[in-house]
Amino acid sequence: MQNTNSGLFVPPPIKNFLSWILCRTISDPSALLLVTINIIFVIVAIIKHWTFSQIVWSYWMQSVIIGNIQFYKNPQFKITYSPTILL
Repeated sequence: MQNTNSGLFVPPPIKNFLSWILCRTISDPSALLLVTINIIFVIVAIIKHWTFSQIVWSYWMQSVIIGNIQFYKNPQFKITYSPTILL
């Protein structure tokens, strides 16, 4: 099947997936913030001529922060205090 458009051909399953991701990102404030921060990281890395290790370090720190936030948001890991006396 040949594409008659002069633009980039994207197979329908990939196109549907990309539009689904875009809709979810726009409607979710945390995902929108994450994408915005990543764009800022890329711009700063280009302007400041960051090395590969600086870029990896910044993304690693970002994943640690996100992991900690998700850990504490998960109700399964809520720490509750129940006073008990062990004899």
